[in-house]
This record gives sequence, structure tokens and C-alpha cells, in this order.
Amino acid sequence: MTVQLTTSKCEDIINMGTSVTSKKRVPLHQFAKLIGKLVAARPGVQHAPLFIKPLEKEKELSLKKHKGIFKSSEN
Repeated sequence: MTVQLTTSKCEDIINMGTSVTSKKRVPLHQFAKLIGKLVAARPGVQHAPLFIKPLEKEKELSLKKHKGIFKSSEN
């Protein structure tokens, strides 16, 4: 049995990732939303934890820097 993402989920993650990476500054809530989608897709992606952990650490650092305010932008 193989577990994999549907085409629509893959496209959604790619579109969101492209949107985030094309900006110089990203709202923290949008960055967190991308991480959430990646975490939800983890069962269908073999090496997902290798890519998600650094993003989660960056989010935590940004939250500390902005005193927990999700409305701020990440550099």
C-alpha cells in the first residue's frame, strides 16, 4: 500500500510555497499556514520532517522576536 498526496493538495502546497518564496517579507500567519499544510501532508511525503523542522524553528524565532504577535511580517 502506498500513501501519497492528491494532485490538488500538491498543487495547493506548491502555489502557497511559491507565494511565500516570491515575497521579500511574509506575514507570519501566512508562513504558519504553509507550515500547517506541510505538517498535514507529512504522512504522504517520506522526508517531510527534514524540511518542516527548520521552518518551524524559524517561525518560533520570529514569534519570540515579535513577542508572539502573528500579524507581524517575517524577513
